[in-house]
Amino acid sequence: RSLERYISPGTRLGRTRDMLNVLMDRSPEDLDLRWFAADTDRQAGDLESAAERFASMADLPKLPVSLEGWVRFDRMRRAWFNQAMIELELGSGPEGDGDRLVKAVALRDRLRGSVAEDNVQVLLLDGRIAEAEGKRNEALRLYRRFNERTLNDRAEGLRYEARMAMLLGQTGTTAP
Repeated sequence: RSLERYISPGTRLGRTRDMLNVLMDRSPEDLDLRWFAADTDRQAGDLESAAERFASMADLPKLPVSLEGWVRFDRMRRAWFNQAMIELELGSGPEGDGDRLVKAVALRDRLRGSVAEDNVQVLLLDGRIAEAEGKRNEALRLYRRFNERTLNDRAEGLRYEARMAMLLGQTGTTAP
């Protein structure tokens, strides 16, 4: 991906995506290929395909406890997070899609059941879901909590908090 961006920045990662498709046809059970294909689609802006590919990871058989099994489990949790964020992104806007919000909530709940109670990814998803439901004050509270927990080190959380504070007329109240 990096090489293609450097050589031909306007291609939207077409060569990389084509290569990953060929490799996935040869090794359909390869979790890493599915992950890279989904993430490449996301980076290329093809959110529909990325969401489908992240969802397809759940079709892979579960592995026994081992390093490979742990990696698959961890990737699956990351896929649920990314897929939920994509569903929220695709469902946002003036013609928000309620089905996408329902999918995002289900994915968040699945993630919540597999991580520690204080997981920051779940916290960020809670903020995005509150925002999608029109609960701006709740979303701002959750974004602030996310930023406190990550020590204001995650640009996405700071961006969400600043945008929500602006929408609520609370400019100048976000953390530096």
